[in-house]
Amino acid sequence: MKNVTDLGGMDGMKKIFLDENIRNVKLVRKLQKLDYKILFKPKGMSDYDLEDWIVTRDDVIMVTRDVEFDLKFVENKSFLIDTSEPVDGCVILIDAFMSQFKEEML
Repeated sequence: MKNVTDLGGMDGMKKIFLDENIRNVKLVRKLQKLDYKILFKPKGMSDYDLEDWIVTRDDVIMVTRDVEFDLKFVENKSFLIDTSEPVDGCVILIDAFMSQFKEEML
């Protein structure tokens, strides 16, 4: 299986996997400024392989705009964001969702 692309961030924190349907440069930069570790799907990796990979990783949370993809995961493993939400709103929502995992680390 191909490796998921990893863009740094704080060690020990949950990593954010940004689905292709939500990813953009502005969002990635804003999340990195908040010290989140961002992961991406490599080209050629099937959605089935990606699902298997996400399920086996306790340290990864997926963020998506795809309702069907989100429904494949248990609560707190995936975070669904409305397609009409602007980037700044996405950052606020993702940070709020991820705050539950920051508290687990304390």
